[in-house]
Amino acid sequence: MSRGSKLTDEERIAAVQEYLDGKGSYEGIAKKYGIALETLRRKAIYAKTNGIESIRNRHTNKRYSAEPKHKIVTEYLNSKDSQVEICRKYHISDTKVFRRWISCYNSGKDFKGCTRSERGITMNKGRKLHIKNVLKS
Repeated sequence: MSRGSKLTDEERIAAVQEYLDGKGSYEGIAKKYGIALETLRRKAIYAKTNGIESIRNRHTNKRYSAEPKHKIVTEYLNSKDSQVEICRKYHISDTKVFRRWISCYNSGKDFKGCTRSERGITMNKGRKLHIKNVLKS
């Protein structure tokens, strides 16, 4: 999956800051910058929780061990807090990540078993092509 973005870090920060300063609605700002409304909403929530600089593109994914995942999911299931509130509280980058944890928990799998390869997401090494094989085609 690509980590590419339609916006530079500066444009993303400007869009979110514009919303946080009350200079427009989600819809208007998202349209102005050519991004999805939901993306802007998620970035604004993350910026409110972790500061505006936190919405810069990271070059690596954040890793969570199995114990905190289990604790956080059981807390969510036993409370009336929303997924957004739990993500804010524990600085989870996105509700998509959290929903994946919930799905793993509800399926009865160990969190260590819910890896990219278990979900069918793998990065396959491409095959090597030799020039004589290409020329035969």
